[in-house]
Amino acid sequence: MRKDPKIAIVVSDYMVKNLGKNLTIPHLCRQFGISRGCLRQAFKTVYRQTVHEHVLHQKLDKACELIKYSDLPLDIIMYRVGFTSAKVFSWKFHCKFNIAPADLMKQVRPRRH
Repeated sequence: MRKDPKIAIVVSDYMVKNLGKNLTIPHLCRQFGISRGCLRQAFKTVYRQTVHEHVLHQKLDKACELIKYSDLPLDIIMYRVGFTSAKVFSWKFHCKFNIAPADLMKQVRPRRH
């Protein structure tokens, strides 16, 4: 399984279940008993992304989902998906979705009186 590119799917599932944690490449390699190079190559083969790019997209997709379908405030969403800086979160979110997270929240959530 170590040289099988499908390890990327297993690692990705683990990352999605642990989005709020600070998962590092060394941690993932130890957790799954693979080398950095093997992990890097598996992600490039399966997802055509680096591990970092992949986890960033997963975090932003989950944040978008929580903005649209939960009542959680933005700061809780940001922390839940693993961001600690509101500025970085907002910038990365805007880069991916072409809308600021606060603006999306205003669009999809009814005003409360």
